[in-house]
Amino acid sequence: MEEVKVSTLQKAVVVMATALFFSLLFLKTNKLVVISGVSMEPTLQDGDIVLANSIVGLTPGEIYVVKEPENGLIVVKRLIGIPGDTIRFVNGDTYRNGILVSKRTSECWDNQTMTLGPDEYLLVGDNREKSYDGRHWSRFVHLSEFQYQITTRLYPFDNTGKVG
Repeated sequence: MEEVKVSTLQKAVVVMATALFFSLLFLKTNKLVVISGVSMEPTLQDGDIVLANSIVGLTPGEIYVVKEPENGLIVVKRLIGIPGDTIRFVNGDTYRNGILVSKRTSECWDNQTMTLGPDEYLLVGDNREKSYDGRHWSRFVHLSEFQYQITTRLYPFDNTGKVG
């Protein structure tokens, strides 16, 4: 039996082709997003790089990339309400169906109550005082406007890991 010798160049080509294949496959279902602005502080900081995955299901409390309903801008916000939910802002705190979901110091939209209809989703920034979000838009976000779910912070390197 004759031994087949594989050159270093051939090995490099195979490795590069394999890496390209998996990169293209990865980028088809995932995107890298650079956070711009302060609306998601303290969870996400301006300049953070995060991994955005295809959406499997919508879960209140998770962070999503959505198309803003007013002007089509792509924004990153936290989902706090889904169809049928009643959202109430009281003394800076946020309640979903009567259950406290976040304590905040913001009094923006204090003492407001809203009930979401079919295909209505409420998304807000974690930095309620500095976020232009679903509390201000002319209408709620629709399912078709969801793009990706933010799952992992990749940068800065000293703060990598799951986002939520």
